[in-house]
Amino acid sequence: MNIILWNIKKEMDPQPIIDVVQKYQPDLIALIETNEILIKLLESRTSYYHVHPVTNKKSSMFLLYKNVHKIPMLVQEYKKRMNIYRYSYENEEMHIIVIHFPSKIFLDEKNQLSEAIDYYQEIEKFEKSTNNRNSLIVGDFNMNPFDQGMIAGNSFNSVSSEEIALEGTRTLMRKKYEYFYNPSWKLFGSNTNIFGTYFLKNPDHSSFHWNIYDQALLRSTMLQKYKIDYSAIYDDVLFNKNGNCFSDHSPVHIQLLRR
Repeated sequence: MNIILWNIKKEMDPQPIIDVVQKYQPDLIALIETNEILIKLLESRTSYYHVHPVTNKKSSMFLLYKNVHKIPMLVQEYKKRMNIYRYSYENEEMHIIVIHFPSKIFLDEKNQLSEAIDYYQEIEKFEKSTNNRNSLIVGDFNMNPFDQGMIAGNSFNSVSSEEIALEGTRTLMRKKYEYFYNPSWKLFGSNTNIFGTYFLKNPDHSSFHWNIYDQALLRSTMLQKYKIDYSAIYDDVLFNKNGNCFSDHSPVHIQLLRR
């Protein structure tokens, strides 16, 4: 299964998105910071269709699909920033969860952690209600993989090591927390021209410059069955650190491959 994830910064030109879609032929496209006008333009010029929002009529997140025999079903919306879809792939029922987390402009790290715990609890509650923990989360987390909201045990509990994630859970204060595997860490120090999905040169001593805000998290139960490949798409016209590009976020390509 192939997924394109992209925060397109409210751009209205569909052509750069079409170019990426034609090259990668994804099964699903998760677009963030967009609107239904652009989505309908994409539908008119591609073979993709979008899942209609249920309660959030002014949604800025959309999931598009290609195969009309595998239509994602939007089953839950949360805070206008998280959509949970039910999706069937290779006769496997799974959850595709799309997130656009609040920015660091509005929340400091402590408050992002508090919100991350809240979002995770909503996901876990949904998994328990469906008796299905086959979850893949994709989105703009507005956090780096090492931020507390991404790694805390009672939050997303995500790790950079596939080996550790395959252990299933870790125990903290006599309570078990199930891992998510986060493959996005590999962008740091990579040998390509892109070291993250968002570039910000802060005027202070603690600037990271390159940030990985656009991530994919795979539940450990899914990791037992699938390998996940994650890569930022390098194209200087689509995204670069100088800002003279289509979006301030890199598009991301995610693949699930049966083990």
